[in-house]
Parts: sequence; structure tokens; C-alpha cells
Amino acid sequence: LIITVTPNGVVMAPSQLGKWLILFCDDINLPDLDKYGTQRVISFLRQIVEHGGFYRTSDHT
Repeated sequence: LIITVTPNGVVMAPSQLGKWLILFCDDINLPDLDKYGTQRVISFLRQIVEHGGFYRTSDHT
């Protein structure tokens, strides 16, 4: 695992090209629903899987 701290946040990547980074998430069904009826943690994980990553809309990083 390579962890790089940038001015825009922390970047985690596999230590070798062509390898996968596995993220284990436990008890993600526990958070309460927000005002839109969603669980933000699950929505965030869905975005990572569907779009291959994520970025902040505030500074587009």
C-alpha cells in the first residue's frame, strides 16, 4: 500500500502496478438515513465502484 499526502487529501494506491487495493468495510448498513432517504456511506462506496473513483465537487479533485 502506498499512501501519499497531497494538498488536496490522501491518496491510497496498490504498491505495484496491475495490483488491486482491497477495502474492507464492515457494518455499512448501520448509519441512519439522511434527509434524502439515503445512507451516505453506501452511496459513496457505490460511486467508487461505478465510476472507478471519486472526487470532491468543491475543488474538483
